[in-house]
Amino acid sequence: TFRECADEPIIETVSKFGYRFAAEVTRTADAENVFIVDERTVQHFRGDQIITIDDGSAAKTEASEKAGTGDEDPARPFPAHRRRPIAVSPLVLAVFALISIAGIGFAVYQNYFKTNAMKAVVTSRVVPFTGAKGFENSPSFSRDGKQLAYSWNGGSGDASDIYVKLVDAGEPLQVTKTEANEHYPTFSPDGKYIAFVRGKYGKPGEVILIPSLGGRERRIARLFSGNYSISYSPDGRHIAVLDTEDSTEGGQFAVYLVNVETGERRRLTAPADFLGETTPRFSPGGDSVAFIRVFSEDEHGRNSGKQDLFVVPTIGGEPRQLTFDGVIINSLAWSPDDYYIFFVPVRPPNQTIVRRVPASGGEQDIVSTGSSNITNISMSPDGRTLAFAEDVRQWKIWRVLPDGSRGTKLIDSEFVEFFPQFSPDGSRIAFQTDRTGKSEIWTMDPNGDSLNQLTESRFPSSAPQFSPDGSQVVFNQKDGEDFANYIVSAAGGEPQRISPRGVQDDLPVWSSDGKYIYFTSNRSGERNIWKMNADGTGEAVQITRNSSYRAMPSPDGKTVFFLRYGVADELWRVPAEGGTEEIIPEFKTAGFYSFWTIKSTGIYFLAATTDQSFKLKVYDFADGRIKDAPGDYKIPANLEGFQITVDNNVLLCSILQRSSRVMLADLE
Repeated sequence: TFRECADEPIIETVSKFGYRFAAEVTRTADAENVFIVDERTVQHFRGDQIITIDDGSAAKTEASEKAGTGDEDPARPFPAHRRRPIAVSPLVLAVFALISIAGIGFAVYQNYFKTNAMKAVVTSRVVPFTGAKGFENSPSFSRDGKQLAYSWNGGSGDASDIYVKLVDAGEPLQVTKTEANEHYPTFSPDGKYIAFVRGKYGKPGEVILIPSLGGRERRIARLFSGNYSISYSPDGRHIAVLDTEDSTEGGQFAVYLVNVETGERRRLTAPADFLGETTPRFSPGGDSVAFIRVFSEDEHGRNSGKQDLFVVPTIGGEPRQLTFDGVIINSLAWSPDDYYIFFVPVRPPNQTIVRRVPASGGEQDIVSTGSSNITNISMSPDGRTLAFAEDVRQWKIWRVLPDGSRGTKLIDSEFVEFFPQFSPDGSRIAFQTDRTGKSEIWTMDPNGDSLNQLTESRFPSSAPQFSPDGSQVVFNQKDGEDFANYIVSAAGGEPQRISPRGVQDDLPVWSSDGKYIYFTSNRSGERNIWKMNADGTGEAVQITRNSSYRAMPSPDGKTVFFLRYGVADELWRVPAEGGTEEIIPEFKTAGFYSFWTIKSTGIYFLAATTDQSFKLKVYDFADGRIKDAPGDYKIPANLEGFQITVDNNVLLCSILQRSSRVMLADLE
């Protein structure tokens, strides 16, 4: 599904072909919801992704700029041409000098005083590589560009094998067939072999070499963790891997070069003050390796999530930093001329979009693929095709009864259904869905019937919550650059924005008397729990101080329960007006797993059991004890999110159905 821009989709599906842009490039007025790259922009929506397309000069792309001079790079010098001398009068020379000075001044302004706009590189065709079901991932082109190696689970199961398929035709060839998890294939320069990783997160793994058509394996190296990607050097002598100094848990993860013949290792970067490194990629020329550096923990001892792109010479030396965004990066790939590095940063709210940056450093460009859940990328040797793995996620609302029967989908549809919430009297369920092509708030009855759409906006809406009397629904919406809270009648109508401009509010919930809205916000710089009047008047008040989210007030209105960022097994509480924050230790010992809801009698939550399943429990407000919820609930294991809702012993939860497919995108 694709998000819409105004009234018409700007990307349309072409049967048996792929996707194409359907919108015209027009001049737009300034608006707070668009990121202006130049005066002429086109918005592209998919998932929660918003990008703009630079027209440069009348929608000229880099490819069209090169077209007038053959295949030359416009950044490289042009060959000299002979010219005949021309006689020029002094007056003409003087005018020419003034024009030249003005031109130089404008160039200086453009390069040093005017903010450089981000360009967009548009893909002309995006199609699935195989169309197979299940999990395809980690695509890698052969050096001649005719084949693509990738991992696939065969349509079911947890373990993946390595497959090879011609880019333009044919059926996949299974290269490995084991019970282990195998991924991150990379071709040798001559195309005769494929190196890949066998292993799982947090488990010892190994780098294996196998003929590209299958055959006898050879182990190249043992790695402490078996789930990090590798890269084959262009001369075929080394494989870049991620490991610790002695392949044990105690060391710092760093880039090592492993000799293919001898297995000898050499660390490429010197030990320094960082958490680790990942995703090494040899440049096509072989003289450099790009990688991602993961910086240290935050003040709470958790992974800060700050990552940036670096390049280091293959012979070793001081790495050069290329990006300074401090965001998680999923993958990277070089352009075949060594000029650009393509990479996949993860930006709020969990958007992944391909970007590129010059290997020498400089401004980033957006690469539009129409996908917003990209994990791994690979560039074809001719630079014309980008292969990437797209994580396909579909949330479904499941109903679980206490009679021991297996849980079932509440709505069996092709759409995403998420974040269910019962109304106080149990007669309606509010939820978010993409059935209109973008995330909106809908309601339905407890049987999944009588659907009613509450919101209609070009911006995504999420996290609905009924008011205590059931007459209104509060929800969150990405309004341009803001994340704002809104209130709408439970029967439908025009929503009212209650958040001010320029904020990042989220996860709103009513107080028990309906007078206030508790929500998560970064207004103080760190995300915490805040409280505001439900009608949007007055100033909001900060309730917590130590990186908190997901507030739920108690029925008596005296206490607010909440979660801590980065901690899955702790529930905390604080007085409703703010004050001392304290952990509730009983939840941690009970196996609390961050899935919870509040009813008048207590807190219902899911606890993780020793056999990796879930059990519904309740924290009884009457005696402060945790008990098993009455009944026998068969709860699915692949829960997603952090919300459940319970009414009349009926449990609703969100189940994530995940798959992954390899896509091919042609670059203009």
